Amino acid sequence: MSNLLLAAQQPQGQLFSSIFMFALIGIAFYFLLIRPQKKQQQEFKQAMSALKVGDIVVTRSGAKGKVIEVKDETFIIETGNNNTQIEYLKQALSHIVSYDKESSVNNSNSQFANVPVGDFSYGNDKRFLDKIEELKAKKDQDRKYDLLLEDVYEFIVVENDTEVISIQNKFRLDEERANKIVEDLEYLGVLSNLDLGKRRVLIDPRN
Repeated sequence: MSNLLLAAQQPQGQLFSSIFMFALIGIAFYFLLIRPQKKQQQEFKQAMSALKVGDIVVTRSGAKGKVIEVKDETFIIETGNNNTQIEYLKQALSHIVSYDKESSVNNSNSQFANVPVGDFSYGNDKRFLDKIEELKAKKDQDRKYDLLLEDVYEFIVVENDTEVISIQNKFRLDEERANKIVEDLEYLGVLSNLDLGKRRVLIDPRN
């Protein structure tokens, strides 16, 4: 009788083991592929919504030029020695090389302006995301935070490096944007203000 029970339990145990393995694979797939892709899409949408006349852009086909008109679905650039005008769908935008001086979105003098933003080796630990969301809920609900907030939070904790220049280099950001992210982290209370010339991490969600 006991042998029969043991035989019946083995397939059931194998089933649970298989389900558990598939669940782990699904979670890994989400954090390694789906979530970074969503962040890239958000960055791309943000760039399209920030597109303004005067911006210097590069299209996916490799054309580079100055934006002279922005419409609902398309934009027109002026390119080449003859100032040829070409109209593109917004989906054809690759990245913005530099922003118009009147734009408050970015710094046109940034040494990182022509480099795609982001380093997706960070921002995948759910503990950092959960902690940020928890702290946001206790603060001003109308404050707008940078898309790379969780990524930078994980970076400064894991690497124990709170220097703005390190954040700039790691995530290819201009100084203005890096400083804004640091200010957000200080506002949320996970990072101290300058203390004897150096900031300290106050909350490590891994503990």
